[in-house]
Amino acid sequence: MSIQNIWFERPRLIIIFIITWAVLIGSLIILKNLSSTVYNQSKISELKDHINCVTTNSEELSDYIFNYEVNSDKFLDAMLRVYSNKPENINLIRDSIINMYDNIYEKLNELGISEFQIHLRDGEQFICFNQINQFGTNLFDNQFSVELANIRQTSIKGFENGKQFTGYRIIYPLNYKSEHVGTVEISHPITSILKNLNQLYPEQYFTISEDDFQKKEEIISIAGNQKIHTNILHKIKQNIASKLSNSSLSGTHIFTIKIDGHYFDINMHPLYNFKKEPFASICSISENLNRENANLIFLLIFIFININLIALGWLVLNNYNKSKLIFSRSKELETQATKYKLAKEEAEANTHAKTLFLANMSHEIRTPMNGICGITEILNQTELSNEQKSYLSILQQSSDQLLSVLNDILDFSKMETHKLKLEKFPINIYSIIDEVENLYKNNAIKKGLRFSTNTNGDIPYFLGDPTRLRQILSNLINNAIKFTNNGSIALQIEKKSESCSEIELLFKVEDTGIGIDPEDLTKLFKSFSQVDSFTNRKYGGTGLGLAICKQLVLLMKGEINVTSYPRAGSIFQFTATFDLINPNYSNKKIHDNIQNLTLLSG
Repeated sequence: MSIQNIWFERPRLIIIFIITWAVLIGSLIILKNLSSTVYNQSKISELKDHINCVTTNSEELSDYIFNYEVNSDKFLDAMLRVYSNKPENINLIRDSIINMYDNIYEKLNELGISEFQIHLRDGEQFICFNQINQFGTNLFDNQFSVELANIRQTSIKGFENGKQFTGYRIIYPLNYKSEHVGTVEISHPITSILKNLNQLYPEQYFTISEDDFQKKEEIISIAGNQKIHTNILHKIKQNIASKLSNSSLSGTHIFTIKIDGHYFDINMHPLYNFKKEPFASICSISENLNRENANLIFLLIFIFININLIALGWLVLNNYNKSKLIFSRSKELETQATKYKLAKEEAEANTHAKTLFLANMSHEIRTPMNGICGITEILNQTELSNEQKSYLSILQQSSDQLLSVLNDILDFSKMETHKLKLEKFPINIYSIIDEVENLYKNNAIKKGLRFSTNTNGDIPYFLGDPTRLRQILSNLINNAIKFTNNGSIALQIEKKSESCSEIELLFKVEDTGIGIDPEDLTKLFKSFSQVDSFTNRKYGGTGLGLAICKQLVLLMKGEINVTSYPRAGSIFQFTATFDLINPNYSNKKIHDNIQNLTLLSG
């Protein structure tokens, strides 16, 4: 194309140039806003996690004090006698309880717990350890938490504001000899919560109340270590007041302000009382050291894009050095590809690290769980009452279920890190069938289901991983029992093919259960996937079992699939290829001989 032809195309090229410029600049602005949104969401989530961590620590501390220091038969008996004594005797009971727990209140003060009260079941303030002479006030009128705890007769925990106390209230019910006798409050003031936040995390924390929204003066209440200079805090206070003119306590807010050349992120998290009403916000201040650099980078990118676009337009309009332009663009694409590759490798490394952590944690958790299961089994062999046996059965079932979940997570982490390997041992398929049948037949019978096994043909000994094969069959049969309410469960094994060194087996698990919609079948073998949320709520499970089965089947050089229709049952089948020990050696004969010996010995 000549310079003259380009000149006639100039208006069109200019339009294309302007559109391109607008798209790139718009994309840059959108990207900047998107990154800012992601950053803000992470800060909001971080503040929420910090508050949850501190309140959880406060709950554990109060629980320990209540369970091991306060909640005794002697104390409960004294509280029960309050309702059957004369007023003058009640004062004696009050004094005895004060003497009993006066030293405990001193310890609570040292731990930052200022509220230690005992209430009667009608809401009357019986003892207030921080104000011994204050009692007799009915708290139902102005302290909803006390009324709620006595109505529900269960422990309640949450933030609450009041005339004399604002903080994290924890109230425990007092039940003795089948009678509710009152409540005990072991609460943490908001100053203690802020102090713990400031000690544990690098941000500076403070609170904003409803009154502060109205006054917009002196709204910052600092507790704990002051990490930001007082002059800067004062200026931050003034900026927050101006930004809160149209804000509400009912939602989260995050914004950035600039003070003396420094950027500060202000993050506000609402606090709700027991009536679900917002009454204050916990806020954090953190200096954003990257904001100035981010603005500078954005400006440089903006200038860079404009310069390049102008240069590119000039080159296109003047038909200058096309080959050099193509080379330049190729280098740019190559640089971007390198960046994408590095980013991909970094993401994969992070995923690998998380998976390793998951595997390690599963190991760490599974060890004490094995201990719990073992102790439960030992207890089950001792003399217990029927009620104790019932509780022990529930404990044993729950432990086994949790251990099963941990095993699934561990297998999944091995899958993710490609560490899931198969062992090779001689396998007698008939022994595997007997073990699986003994394990699940009673469960099927309890649900009123028929359970059957069938082996077609003479299957010899072969080399494989009996544990993993048993795991696949157990998972499929367990699912069949779980999703079948009436009818039958059938396990069928047959020889599909055999050579001089290998044998291929076909395994089928057929049920008459609820079935699955054809469009949902693709979800079954994906990790963390179930047919729908209702299935998860009703039947439980991690959604890893079938994904692990699929991976194990692939390692066995086989395939797994399912045929199912709603209310028509399901057929799960898979193939697996194993190395033969001796193609002419039949373990069915051994199996029959063992049965005959058993009959003779009986």
